[in-house]
Order: sequence, then structure tokens, then C-alpha cells
Amino acid sequence: MRKFYTSVLSCIVLMLAATFTSTAQEPANIPDGWEYWGKGKFTDDMVSSFLMLGPVTCEVDIIRKTDNANYIRILAPYGQAYADAFMATNQIPLKETEYNVAGDKYFDLDITDPEKVTLPAYCYTGCSWGYGELYWGLVGTNTFYIENNTVKAPTNGMGIIDDTGFYYANQWGEFALVLPESDGVNEIIADDNAPIEYFDMQGRKVANPENGIYIRRQGTKTAKICIK
Repeated sequence: MRKFYTSVLSCIVLMLAATFTSTAQEPANIPDGWEYWGKGKFTDDMVSSFLMLGPVTCEVDIIRKTDNANYIRILAPYGQAYADAFMATNQIPLKETEYNVAGDKYFDLDITDPEKVTLPAYCYTGCSWGYGELYWGLVGTNTFYIENNTVKAPTNGMGIIDDTGFYYANQWGEFALVLPESDGVNEIIADDNAPIEYFDMQGRKVANPENGIYIRRQGTKTAKICIK
């Protein structure tokens, strides 16, 4: 009898191991010219802040071009994982129109310059809350930047659009994309001898910052600071 229970327990352990291992598998149907990079963590402060709800964080798959490893694509940022995280964060189940059920939407980033990460095109979310599909992008000359292996954006430096118009996004300053562990691509090397620059929370350069909150940049180091 003990052997029987041991055998059953071993089967259960193997089944659980297979279940957890499957979450780390590469996504199917990676387009030609792209390769899998790894798992990342995406924090949405666009759709959630547009709805006046808390930021939502979920796991995402990230691929990159085979001929340019600094050009990356974030797959299905508003797919099933987002819907699950939205429910866990806000206790609100999403309807099928309110998240990207098909999981076919994505957004691209060029992370060649960690101080000036660019978004080549708008991110179409695949989400509609009754006013047309939501999509978002950067506002004006704003860019993303990388800090501690995480892509970030200035507070209110993004915009979200639907059929009713334009709204400022990243209102809480929580937008983030944690990149997969570095494998030598886009290594960020600190340069303590570089000149110090200051930017306001809209991404505008400030020559002589006074009282307020600013982004301080020196070489590839950036930090949010408060000047009093």
C-alpha cells in the first residue's frame, strides 16, 4: 500500500512540475526574423489609470530581431495574463471586449540607447470599453529610458486614445517593463564623469531646477529626485 501511495505521489509531483515548467516555454508562432528573448514583467499605467484604477502588472513574453537584438517586441501585453492580473488587482472581471482575447497585439521598442528608448509605433491594446479600441503612445518628444534593467517613462509623458479623444496616461508614473536578465545585449555601463542633466516630469530638459520633482540623469544613470 505504501508503494502505491508513493507511486501516486510521484505522478502528482511530475504533473505539477510539468505544469509549472510549461509557463516558461517559448510562445508558439514566433515570426520569421525574430527570436525568443525571455519573460518580462509589464506594468500598465495607461488603461488602468484611464479607468481610475490601480496599475496592473503581468508577465509577458519578449522576442527580439535576429539581426538587431536591441529591437524588441512585447507580445500580448493585454492578453489573458493581463486579464487575470486585472482581476487580482482590482477585483473586476474583464469582459471579452475589454482585453485582447486573441493575444495578437504587441508593441515594439528600440532599446539601443538606454537613455532614449523609442516606441516606433502606437500600441494597439485590443481593449475596448465601449468607445472604440484603446491605443497608447508617447507624447511629444518624450522617450522611455532604462533604469535597473527596467524600461520606464515620465509621469504623464504618455497618451491614450479612443474614439472620444486623447487623455494623458502614466498618471501615477508606474509604467514599467522589466526586461529579461541581460545576456550581454545592451549592457548599461555607468559613467560617473558624464555631465548631470535634469528633466521635469513631462520629459523637458531643465537648466536650473528649483523646488519640485525631477529626473536626474548622469551618463546612463537616472534617478527621480526631489529638490527643495
